[in-house]
Amino acid sequence: MSETRKHPARFPDRILRVAAPHFAGCKRIVDPFAGTGRFARIKLFEPSLADTEFWASDLEPEWLIGCREHPVNLAVVADARRLPWATSSADGALTSVVYPNRMTDSHTQGAGDTSVRNTYTHRLGRKLSKGNAGAMRWGPAYKRLHIQFYWEMYRVLKPGGVLAVNIKNHMVKGRVIPAAEWHRFAGQRCGFSLVSEERIATTGLRFGANHTQRVDHEMLYVFNRNGR
Repeated sequence: MSETRKHPARFPDRILRVAAPHFAGCKRIVDPFAGTGRFARIKLFEPSLADTEFWASDLEPEWLIGCREHPVNLAVVADARRLPWATSSADGALTSVVYPNRMTDSHTQGAGDTSVRNTYTHRLGRKLSKGNAGAMRWGPAYKRLHIQFYWEMYRVLKPGGVLAVNIKNHMVKGRVIPAAEWHRFAGQRCGFSLVSEERIATTGLRFGANHTQRVDHEMLYVFNRNGR
C-alpha cells in the first residue's frame, strides 16, 4: 500500500493555534486517532515544539501513509485503547475523536452509484477495521470505546501531562446531540482535570440532505493528567 486515502474529516489550523500554547515545552506528543497525522502541524504554531517528537497511531494503514506529508516522527497501526507505547512515555496527547454523526455511516459506494458521500467508510473504500469508532453512531458502544481511550491516555501520559481533545456536537432531527459535553465528563471521570474548554468557530462540512443543520463550532477540551 503506497497511496494515501483522503480522510473525510477536515481539521482547520485554527484548532492547532488554540491548542499549541498548552503544549509548550512538551518533548513527546502522541495522537492515537491520527488519521493522516495532520495534528503534527502543531509544531508550526509553538516555537518550543520544533524538536518535539510526534507519535501517531491509527487503525487504518491507508490513512497513516499521509503522515509523511506532516512532521510525524513515528506512525504505527494500533488501537487507541491498546497502544504499543510504554506507561508514562509521553508528556502530551492531542487528538480529534470521532464525531458520531452521519460520517460514521458504514455503507460503501455501490456499482453505478455516483453520489458524493463524505463518510469514513466511503473515503477509505472498504469497511473499517474492527474496533474503529468511525463506524459507530452515538450510543453505548461509542461511549464504551472512548472511556477505554481516556484510561489508555491516562496510562501513556506522564503525571502532569496534557491531553487536548477536539470534538463537535451534531444534530439529529433538529436536536443537538451533546457528544462534546459527554467527552468533557468522560475525561474527568477517568482521572483528568479540566484545564480549559475552547469554543472554536468552524464552517463544517456541507454534504448530505441535512447539510443546513450544522453546529457552527467545535470544542477543544484541555485536560491535565493528575499525578496520582
